[in-house]
Amino acid sequence: MRKAGLVNGFQRARETLVLSESGDEYTGHAQVDFLDANWNVILSTTSDAKGTRFEMSHEVVAQPSERKGVWEVKVQRLGSSPPGLGLNLIGEDGSFSFESPGPPPSVPAVQAVANETGPSYGRMVQTGDRASRLVFYTVMWKAGLVNGFERVQGNQVSSESGNEFAGRAQLDFLDASWTVVFSMTSEVKAIRLETPGQD
Repeated sequence: MRKAGLVNGFQRARETLVLSESGDEYTGHAQVDFLDANWNVILSTTSDAKGTRFEMSHEVVAQPSERKGVWEVKVQRLGSSPPGLGLNLIGEDGSFSFESPGPPPSVPAVQAVANETGPSYGRMVQTGDRASRLVFYTVMWKAGLVNGFERVQGNQVSSESGNEFAGRAQLDFLDASWTVVFSMTSEVKAIRLETPGQD
């Protein structure tokens, strides 16, 4: 948790979850503690939890990602300038997380929903020798509350070395009811960063 731009505390959640027979939903209960910067509990509460799995893509068969690692990413939303800079993390199983390169576009329909973006989560799968498909979702906030989402669906092609990739994506901005309020496209270029254990 941040105050005046600095980390000033933490939130800890301990959940007990039960998966549905289909495996696509769960329900449960959470104990939530709010802690100061010295890890002292300043408030505790409980909450109910419910989750629904997103269908990440119907067009591909999941395979282990050849893009595991940390990547520096430059995102150029078409019609805007300059490109946004961010980081993404791709796991060996194709799991994907992304630190957004900037606020949502300054389009009235999007700004009516949200004016800040949060973390992104999704999955990347191989569709060919050097080709991959990615789908991820980004949380969008307004007045400190989650009020919408961004959905990104794109295709990328890696270099022969496997340490760079480039691609193009469809961006859909959605309100809290999952209604698309605005769509645009973007281009991305990424370079793998050196981390321990890399080949």
